[in-house]
Amino acid sequence: MYSPIMEVKIHIKDPILRCYFVGRFPRQDDGYCLVDSRSLTGMAITSLVSHSDRVLPSAPDPDDSAVAIRLSRSKYSDPHRGKALFLTPHAEAQINATLKREFDNDFTAFCSTARVCGFQVKDAIEAFIQEYGMETLFRGDIETLKKKFYRYEVSTRTQLHETLRQKANYAVRKVRRIMNKVAL
Repeated sequence: MYSPIMEVKIHIKDPILRCYFVGRFPRQDDGYCLVDSRSLTGMAITSLVSHSDRVLPSAPDPDDSAVAIRLSRSKYSDPHRGKALFLTPHAEAQINATLKREFDNDFTAFCSTARVCGFQVKDAIEAFIQEYGMETLFRGDIETLKKKFYRYEVSTRTQLHETLRQKANYAVRKVRRIMNKVAL
């Protein structure tokens, strides 16, 4: 598709990530999501998009996972202006990985902050869903996100436990060294 106004489609297979993407970069009246380079995912898309002087045929989207995006004007996207834009499968995989990382970071930061402020996990998750316009995807069933946050809390506690164990080990070794020197 020829894109003088910098339009490209990206395939996001995971419905949660696709819904988060649309919540992060809201759709305009014409159906395109306006992507800028201020976020990690926006920067990845802007830097990984390729251009061609001729129109490339696009494959049909059998599972309806494509999201149409329009790149906003920036110093990173200006070299692509007036050219046919496309994403290679490798670039799409990298963008999906970046989007997943950004979602995980946003979700855990949002829920952790809400927990520190005294909110219940359920309320924090529902607020996150509403913040990014994901209500149609979840429709009251938030077990997936509850499990995701629970796994995050467990891994954080495990890391904290290991760090404390290492510090205690170090302190015991230091005390033993001092005691051995005094005993001599």
